[in-house]
Amino acid sequence: MSEAERLDLYQAYAGAPVSSMPYRGAGTGFEIIDDEHLLLTQGASRGWLLQVAPPCLSQDRATAMLLVTSHIGQINVGLDAVGSRSYPGMRCRITRIWPLDMKALRAAQKNAA
Repeated sequence: MSEAERLDLYQAYAGAPVSSMPYRGAGTGFEIIDDEHLLLTQGASRGWLLQVAPPCLSQDRATAMLLVTSHIGQINVGLDAVGSRSYPGMRCRITRIWPLDMKALRAAQKNAA
């Protein structure tokens, strides 16, 4: 599946943009979709589509070793950022967050397989 197709799939199951989301580092997974979008999951039932200012995602695509800043268990649009372990000091602001309907998304992925 191409980057554009993957982004379209996630956007189809995204809710309205939110200004913040709960975040706890343990059990968190990342999937880089393209140079500006990533899927952040916490367990099987919680997921968010994040839009990030360039260039962090394009710099660390091979290893996907990402760091996310958060404040008091929350990730906030415009305040928090994604960084790369391969490029210490590089931080790219999170510009949008969409909650995902993970149950419907997983069902669609299963049906497509």
